[in-house]
Amino acid sequence: MITLSRATGEDVVVTGRNATTQPQYVPVKATAANGFYVTAHIFVEPKYIDPPAVTSAPTLSSPIDGTVSVNYALDLGGREDRSLISWSVCDDAAGTNPREVAVSRGNLPLKTYTLTPGDVGKCLKASVQPKHELSDPGAVVDVIATKPIAASDVKSLEVSPNFRNFVATENPSYVSGLWTVLGTWSIVTGDNLINGYGIRAGSQGASLLYQQDAKCGDMQVDLVMSPEKTDGMGFGSPGSPEEGDRIQKSDVFIKYDPRSKTGYSLRYWRTTQSAQKCMYQLYKIENGVGSPLNDRQVLSGVFKPNTRMTLKVIGNTFTVSASNDVDQEIFSLEGAVTPSHFGGAGVYWSGSVPRGNSNVYSLFRIAYPNPSVAPR
Repeated sequence: MITLSRATGEDVVVTGRNATTQPQYVPVKATAANGFYVTAHIFVEPKYIDPPAVTSAPTLSSPIDGTVSVNYALDLGGREDRSLISWSVCDDAAGTNPREVAVSRGNLPLKTYTLTPGDVGKCLKASVQPKHELSDPGAVVDVIATKPIAASDVKSLEVSPNFRNFVATENPSYVSGLWTVLGTWSIVTGDNLINGYGIRAGSQGASLLYQQDAKCGDMQVDLVMSPEKTDGMGFGSPGSPEEGDRIQKSDVFIKYDPRSKTGYSLRYWRTTQSAQKCMYQLYKIENGVGSPLNDRQVLSGVFKPNTRMTLKVIGNTFTVSASNDVDQEIFSLEGAVTPSHFGGAGVYWSGSVPRGNSNVYSLFRIAYPNPSVAPR
């Protein structure tokens, strides 16, 4: 895997010569005259070659069972297809105003895209960068659908992004059926995360917001969170909700309109009452300003990896339940709300974000249990 310029001396040049198809670590041990030694593990990659040639240009399938697939052929020479595929929605078949909605990660080409409400009325575009395990990505080859997605092509009204393919780039626009990304977010991996992937808040005040302009009735939000602080305190420092945006806190929104910043939330923050718990309370949000929905607060240490929460608004009743995978800690809250037609949701994180302080979301599912008033 490697060659050394010499076996003794004050400096040695290590040169890789990996002739396989996979990168490998090679241990290099340096020993002093007195017997002390250190081992360096050198990461040796194979020599890259040209990207695979496209032998059949990409084409798009018609929508089938709520999905669209891109088909293409490459001259892989027996190697593995690791092409980078991204999907965008465009205003028309000419590709006007493209907005990226899904990307490939983890060396797995995203050949099949699951349609969402935000795709209706838009033309899908797939962008393929040919790649195998011994090449950099090649030039982009695009294909755009000739017809827009119809409402009947979308088979599920449930919204639940797979964070393996989620576009985490900041996008402050509010478009019905799509996600608004505010602040810095990054996609991370972990064995404890749903599907192995999650999205991490990387700046204070970061938000993920789902805009839904269609009227809806009852609504449910399920999420799984993995806080980097594991003892239940969640945030780097305590405070009180009266401190406004200066406090380290978080919101989970439901029956929410991100555009007008109006709806309801579960708000929680670290408190001086406990070194291992957070305070939880239901809030009403109007034009971006929050006020307690009622006087009930719960001091709980449930916020540990992984934390599972369910928020429901059924009629005029708002309920929250939470548990975790670590211990038997649970809590629940309930309050009365004024029914509205809002159908958006999201999260807001104003905690500190250095490694060991932030939070990772690996599941965010939005459902509309009452089909008669579900958004269309």
